[in-house]
Amino acid sequence: MSGSAALQADMRAALRQMIDQAPGGAPLERSVPVIEAPSLDNLEVTMPAPEPVTEKALLARFAALKRELATEVPRAEVEAVALGDEVLIDCVGYVRGRILPFSMREDLWYEMSEDDAYLPGMVAGLAGTPVGGSKSVTIVFPDDYPVERHRGITAVFAVMVKAARTIVLPEENDAFILALERGYTLEEVFVHLANELTEEQDEEALHAGKVEVLAEVARRAIVDVPAAVIDEEIRAQWRAAEDTPGNAERLMPDELVQSMDGWISDPELRSEQERRYRLAAAMRAIALRDDVKLGDDALETFVDTYAKSMDLTVAEVAATLASDHELRGIVRRHLLYQVQVEHLFSRATVLPG
Repeated sequence: MSGSAALQADMRAALRQMIDQAPGGAPLERSVPVIEAPSLDNLEVTMPAPEPVTEKALLARFAALKRELATEVPRAEVEAVALGDEVLIDCVGYVRGRILPFSMREDLWYEMSEDDAYLPGMVAGLAGTPVGGSKSVTIVFPDDYPVERHRGITAVFAVMVKAARTIVLPEENDAFILALERGYTLEEVFVHLANELTEEQDEEALHAGKVEVLAEVARRAIVDVPAAVIDEEIRAQWRAAEDTPGNAERLMPDELVQSMDGWISDPELRSEQERRYRLAAAMRAIALRDDVKLGDDALETFVDTYAKSMDLTVAEVAATLASDHELRGIVRRHLLYQVQVEHLFSRATVLPG
């Protein structure tokens, strides 16, 4: 891959992450009907009060930084995986012989940790499986599982262990502390981490406030949302996530149909797609009414900021966007969405949580 192509790929990946993490999630890109712009009068948002930084959160952040400086030792083919390893897996879940929607994963690096909250029971089930081997693992999702659609069900996951690596964590000596670049002693490091977490919580509270504003604006939009539109949006998401060459090779055609049908019939996902459609129509109408536009220097500011964050030159980023019209369009749409979100948030009354 050429340097230019690699930079384009990196920018697309970074933009995808920015868009997905934007308030309200990735904006709807399909065309929406022209509607009357909803009123922004009496638009209120309650900003949640940030929680105090806990010792558990500090230790988790410290452990994550320690992991970044760890040494990875690949396990050999047929060598058994063990607690503490990271394993590269493909997996899919079944409930009573039918595909569990949203359960397909390809090339997922999974940490064999005692704190097995993501897929409770997966670590115990995979322990001892050889690299290159397969295993059926039974997962019992608790009633308080974070993903509501999975609560209280028992699923059997077919898992392929494609690779594994042992993680050798660094010793907590002076060289390690200096490598963290957050102070010269462990005490200074933890003070720095506490400040980082506090800043992040403030940003998360602001993000949550913007999400609340967008949800209210979507509720105010008077627009018909065709079921066929929701179906097509969900199909597009399903194709991107699960209709992959690897899944097509591993699964039967009827299993892929089961997976897609599970996505389309999921009430939470349908509700989310309806919200996105309503919000897109409302934001388009409000932008026209209130003359919300992208500033002349918005793209230039983005190029400068992105270049600094990725340790690139402005010329490199600018040349990449100039040569890729599609990528430049994605950037402009994302920047316009950000401007529209800020406009809506500026019209809201912010109440303390």
